Amino acid sequence: MLAKEEKESGADHPLLSDRRNIVVVVDEAHRSHYDSLDGYARHLRDALPHATLLAFTGTSISEADRNTREVFGDYIDVYDLKRAADDGATVKVFHESRVIQLVMDQDVDPTEIDEEADRITDGLDDTERRRVEQAVATMNAMYGAPARIRDLAADLVEHWEGRREWMKPFVGVSETGGAADKAMVVCATREICVRVYDALRELRPEWHSKEIDKGAMKIVFSSNSGKDPEHLLAHALSDGRRKAVINRAKDPDDELELLIVNNMLLTGFDAPPVHTMYLDRPLKGANLMQTLARVNRRFRAKEDGLPVGYAPLTENLQRAIAEYTEADQEDRTLGQDLDWALDELRNEYDIRTDILRGFDWQTKLAMPSKTAFIDAAIRAANNLRDPRTAGNDPDKLDDPRQALGRRFREHAHRLERFYALSASAKNIGERFPEHPAWRRDVQFFVEVRAYMAKYDAMDREARGLPVARDVELYLAQLTSSVVETGGVTDLFAEAGLETADLTHLNDALVAQLQNSETPHLAAEALRRLIERKMREVTRHNIVRRIDVV
Repeated sequence: MLAKEEKESGADHPLLSDRRNIVVVVDEAHRSHYDSLDGYARHLRDALPHATLLAFTGTSISEADRNTREVFGDYIDVYDLKRAADDGATVKVFHESRVIQLVMDQDVDPTEIDEEADRITDGLDDTERRRVEQAVATMNAMYGAPARIRDLAADLVEHWEGRREWMKPFVGVSETGGAADKAMVVCATREICVRVYDALRELRPEWHSKEIDKGAMKIVFSSNSGKDPEHLLAHALSDGRRKAVINRAKDPDDELELLIVNNMLLTGFDAPPVHTMYLDRPLKGANLMQTLARVNRRFRAKEDGLPVGYAPLTENLQRAIAEYTEADQEDRTLGQDLDWALDELRNEYDIRTDILRGFDWQTKLAMPSKTAFIDAAIRAANNLRDPRTAGNDPDKLDDPRQALGRRFREHAHRLERFYALSASAKNIGERFPEHPAWRRDVQFFVEVRAYMAKYDAMDREARGLPVARDVELYLAQLTSSVVETGGVTDLFAEAGLETADLTHLNDALVAQLQNSETPHLAAEALRRLIERKMREVTRHNIVRRIDVV
């Protein structure tokens, strides 16, 4: 290990070995390895001048004074963002721009100010300290202006309350009342962290709690008990209490939803439930990429992470992604613009409309009835599951996966995914100029998929088969802002029939089945009732039970 005294004093480090068969392995290569003048890199070379340097990094740097490949040589192997997403190790990350404009002098560069604000004041001379303190004051004045904080908090509350509802089918909710949905809010300074917290507390007082183990939002930042003002010290945490908050952010059974930070937890922090990040500070390069990676961890059925930029994000992201592989630049696994998700949403809407072309669902939705929405969804599910529907006949399909019902389920999942990503986009309505009721239609498609999933689950249950976990999660957490979705507990009632008695399978019941508005669902209900009854009466007969299943 290199002597700390030499490193800090600027003195030459003594030669440790001039052998050429020494390999130095560096995990998470960072800026200290590029300082060849008087930093760690210089002393490493003084001590081991002929060693081979081997580094691992998730954020390579290519700048005039910090260049990963100039220090460590060319890449030996690249496991890029696209490969990680394709392998299922991470999820794709989109981004949404909701910039709140700043009023500033033309000579002020917010990125430079941010870099100055990030510097640690301890150890600086008076001139440097004054420059850093001035930078922080300027950042507080720009990003922390009362009117701006007010607008940011209002938009953030609206965005988050919608986003967490749209994501529930993918991440679920806790049976204990916790919050499986988690988000991070990244502020420009510690002062602004507190201002944002106070503004959110004013809008949603129930999110606040003085107790460390309670409350839906917490601040995590570094503090200096000897110099910080009282309003910052109110949110200062000891190491143990900070660790408790961080653990809460990782726990899907905990009520904590929003983690408000300045510099801490932007790298090396893994909380898989976090799927949204609100960025209100200008980040760039490797710092930006590391920060965005906080939302790309796999968790349950989560397929996408979403950073929301209240500070300039798009241009910085485009420059940062240029440092990555050609596959990453083309695929945009990290940082895909939300416009692409909007295009995909419209495409999935059109596919769904085409699949239901033979079923006049829009007329049924317009019926003057309080139950028109659910009635239309049930009848659409009947149409999609009925083998007599054109496009469902197995004898005419080259591939069973092309059946209408299966296609609808698969594409409905994609539609819900892209709707969860882009529902809050300000220009989303521009994708549906000829469909004024498009949002209702999307919710209708979701409702139809929910009923189909319920019927599939009941079918498996009747046959004694386990229900797939993803279906179970979907059914448990599905929400709709238009209708109240209830559990399907009686398929005969859904089909408009009274509960059948298997001891009276007569012509009248058969005629009733045939005249039902959803005959296929009625027939399915009867078949499942028979299967369940057969399983009950053959419970102790292993051979017959196997035959029945």
